[in-house]
Amino acid sequence: MFASKVATKAPPLTIVLTGFPNAGKTSLFNAISGQTQKTVNYPGSTVSLNHTQKTGPDSTYNLIDTPGITSLKGQSPDENITLQSILKGPSDVILYVVDTTQFTRQIPLAKQLARMGFRIVLALSKQDIMQKQQSHVDIEKLAFDMSIPVFIFNGQTGEGIQDITSHINALEIEKSPKKIRIDADQSFHVKDDFKWAKTYIKSEKKTTPIEWDQWILHPILGPLIFITIMSTFFFLIFFVSAPLINIVDTFIGNVIDGINHLLPASWVTAWLTDGLIAGIGAVLVFVPQILLLFAALGVMEESGYLARGAVLVDKPLTKLGMSGKSFVPLLSGCACAIPAMMAARTIPSKRERL
Repeated sequence: MFASKVATKAPPLTIVLTGFPNAGKTSLFNAISGQTQKTVNYPGSTVSLNHTQKTGPDSTYNLIDTPGITSLKGQSPDENITLQSILKGPSDVILYVVDTTQFTRQIPLAKQLARMGFRIVLALSKQDIMQKQQSHVDIEKLAFDMSIPVFIFNGQTGEGIQDITSHINALEIEKSPKKIRIDADQSFHVKDDFKWAKTYIKSEKKTTPIEWDQWILHPILGPLIFITIMSTFFFLIFFVSAPLINIVDTFIGNVIDGINHLLPASWVTAWLTDGLIAGIGAVLVFVPQILLLFAALGVMEESGYLARGAVLVDKPLTKLGMSGKSFVPLLSGCACAIPAMMAARTIPSKRERL
């Protein structure tokens, strides 16, 4: 009897983690799977599929972490990897991760996937940040209207991870799955989807919002504001960081001088000072600059100016054979080329990436 049960056991469920870049997908993947995949705060950090197989109380399932996507018409290599997994792969369930601080921008894609017939589970991250901003997402209304399970999780504290894991462990493959409409044209729903998304944001603030876009994207004031912000950005990167870089450089130099003074001249001393310590120091001197770079990028991203800056520079960059999507990689390269090259993977055109 036991052998018969094993023989008729259903194949493992395939769960695909997807969502926008930096929404918290890999943090959730690590929390569920127990792995330690790289999680960083710039686009293009997850550039391939991360797999794991987990055994729950009632079932075994395959969990797949995918690169971030912003639409169902992906053009970059990373987006194509994800779309292949979703549209052509054996995805039984899509675990869609939403950064609630960008809820109105990210949730429409989940609605598009639901309209196409996919089985969706929503996981909302960074709700604690929204609460500090005196606003929140109406979870109950969202779950009721979309008829899908919705969970909140915190990748840093682990809050909500157990609820998501328990739900996944209890999932089963549907005997009669919905027909997926892969060729469905979603473009005509976009404007309505953004209006729909705004209905779930509840704010305790009583202030009247200021329409900054009329100034930031103004044909005359917009470029002036952009020049001011970029001047401040480069001032931080190259002038404010200079004293910090000198402190690190001086410290490394003093350590090397101290060791040379204490130890006799030999190849071991030369390896220790000119090789090991000098090599580490060559990396450490860039740390203050990189920290200021990502702090500045974080402020611009949280404020929404990063996307608006990309819009402003799109036309000038077009004359150089690039586009607004090159804006973030170009800024990232001001302190270190490595995150810039990683971020360049989000650019659709191969020529533009090079």
